[in-house]
Amino acid sequence: MKRTKERIDFAHPAHREGISGLTYFDGEDDVRPARVKQQIEETKFWIDRQKEEKKMKDDIDKKEEMLYGKQDITNNILLGASQDSLMQNRRMMAKS
Repeated sequence: MKRTKERIDFAHPAHREGISGLTYFDGEDDVRPARVKQQIEETKFWIDRQKEEKKMKDDIDKKEEMLYGKQDITNNILLGASQDSLMQNRRMMAKS
């Protein structure tokens, strides 16, 4: 049977040493625990990063809403003052 893929970390089956020549089987996934652990760590890292980005976005949105609210209140006050002034001028013109 022709082998199409050789793993670097395993010796050729003819050169294996040990009690049994079959200490490692071809295709055996002996690095799975390390790979799974790394995937879990990466997932946790990305989740934490997404949480931080969401918190930053929420903080920016809150600041923008607060600034808009302040600006809206200021505009309403100025508009009210100018309307009062206009009405006062119209009353004075109507009296004369």
